[in-house]
Amino acid sequence: MSNSSSSKEIKDSNEKLQVIINHIQDIIIESELNGIFTYVSPQAYDILGYKPEEVIGLNGFKFIHPEDLPKLTSKFTNLIKSGGPVQVEYRALHKDGHYVYLSAKGTIVKQNGNIKLIAVLRDITRERETEQKYELLAGNINDIIWTNDLNTNTTYVSPSIKNILGYTVEEDIARPITEKFTPESLKKIGKLIKNHITPKNIKDRNYNPVLRLELEQYHKNGSIIPCEVTVNPMRNEKGIAFGLVGITRTITKRKEAEQKLKESEQKYRSLFESSPNAVGLINTKGIVIQGNSNIEKIFGYKKEEFVGQNFRKFPLFSKEHSAIVFNNLNKLIKGEIPEPQELKLHKKDGSVIWVSMIASIVRLKKETLFQIITQDISKIKNAEKILKEQNKELQEVSNLKTEFLSRASHELKTPLATINGYAELIKLKDEKLNQDQLKMIEGIQKGCVRLEGIIHKLIESSKLETSKIELHTKEEDLSLLIKLCVNEVKSLAKTREIDINLGIANLILTKFNEDQIYEVISNLLSNAIKYSPHNTIINIKSEIKDTSIIISIKDRGIGFTEDEKITIFNKFGKIARESSGFHVFSEGSGLGLYISKKIVELHDGKMWFESEGRNKGSTFYFSLPII
Repeated sequence: MSNSSSSKEIKDSNEKLQVIINHIQDIIIESELNGIFTYVSPQAYDILGYKPEEVIGLNGFKFIHPEDLPKLTSKFTNLIKSGGPVQVEYRALHKDGHYVYLSAKGTIVKQNGNIKLIAVLRDITRERETEQKYELLAGNINDIIWTNDLNTNTTYVSPSIKNILGYTVEEDIARPITEKFTPESLKKIGKLIKNHITPKNIKDRNYNPVLRLELEQYHKNGSIIPCEVTVNPMRNEKGIAFGLVGITRTITKRKEAEQKLKESEQKYRSLFESSPNAVGLINTKGIVIQGNSNIEKIFGYKKEEFVGQNFRKFPLFSKEHSAIVFNNLNKLIKGEIPEPQELKLHKKDGSVIWVSMIASIVRLKKETLFQIITQDISKIKNAEKILKEQNKELQEVSNLKTEFLSRASHELKTPLATINGYAELIKLKDEKLNQDQLKMIEGIQKGCVRLEGIIHKLIESSKLETSKIELHTKEEDLSLLIKLCVNEVKSLAKTREIDINLGIANLILTKFNEDQIYEVISNLLSNAIKYSPHNTIINIKSEIKDTSIIISIKDRGIGFTEDEKITIFNKFGKIARESSGFHVFSEGSGLGLYISKKIVELHDGKMWFESEGRNKGSTFYFSLPII
């Protein structure tokens, strides 16, 4: 062969090689062993943004990401020692400043006595970014993502396994499947493999079932974690299954909830059966789904006669009471809560009993049911009837007593007036009466006045009991009325050397009956004076609290024991007030505080008192609504 023919063949060969190079997608480079580029194919521009002439003559290591440089240097050193080929992935600097992921496969060749590196660089940026996103997703979700080969060896597991099962990725990949699952779960896995990982299914590219099963896995600390596992086959480009991919999710909370629900249902069933009442479960169509043993006791029908039948079929209630029952069920459907109903129930044998029936909604196994609880209250209704009759009799007796007191009081007024009149007549007409005789007549008149006051209180208390007092109120100044009452009792206070301090507002406008509230204030003031020792102080104060005006009258008198506190506001609740060193008046009917409290309550107010005990004084309060 001539030299010209040989040169032509080389030229043709180089042209063909260039055509091939120009049509591939990867970068082909040639460099010296020191890293200086001696050749770069045109694809460098598409992948890295550099034209070949811009990088030829430059050191290729200057384009390597600093973090990948040690790895690449190590691979390059090994390549020089072994001659190749070697493969490595690294990041190379793009002309615009970002980095591109490259997969490089290189080898050492000799050309005209020179040793050079020839390498093919492939752009794998998209693949690496996809892998990074996948790894980021797998590392941040709460579930475990894993892959196995067909021999159940783990080939990949996401980092989330550490949080869920306590193992690192490396530890879990190294563990055999027999150490990961409980014996019962291993049986489930074996059954899955037997049914789905068959030679036929491995080759059938259309066989891609989503398999779900509940398994128990061992935690690193030895505890057992219940999990739900979803499994799919992985297939290569030929459609042949080469492994499994799955997601493992812990269902501990769900299992705990299911266990609590199971326990709750067991407790409900226990209460259902042991309830002393008849309990029935009825669906929305009226069919009795279930009932306890007390159905026969209360309704008279055997449980098997009742269950499975429509509730409306049984003639248990009158038409009126049936309407009440079904109206309550309709309320439940609307979300309302009906009140318990007392109904007359007709038992199977025709007898009638009184029952209390209450309905509510329960949900069992995703079904909405009415729960109807029926209690036999016949004894209670009979007792109420007897008690009502007794109360009626007691009320009649009380009315007779009140009527008697009222009539007796009115009847006493006439002879009392006669006695008082004759005593006054004797004083006026008989000038020969001596001092002792005059004192006796004055004693008679004082007794008449006192008895007249008692009769007045008896009449008033009887009116209060029968609500015959007419309450005519108008807007008045309570402060002015209190000052008037204080002026009227000053002479009585002076005889006992008692001072009265007023700490009330100048104007207290509210609605009240002046005569009645006058009686209340006068009674409280006179009591404070009568039951206080000499040389003491009585304080009267006013205070506004919320929507009420509160008046307090505080003395330093004889006070009350705990036993006395119980009866102080009772009718005829007069207390024997004796105390060492206290000179107090003992006159009184025991009606004053009773009447005062009733009057205040008629005004929509309240009356109460405080006392720390005997000889420690007391404070009486009454409140009225304020304008």
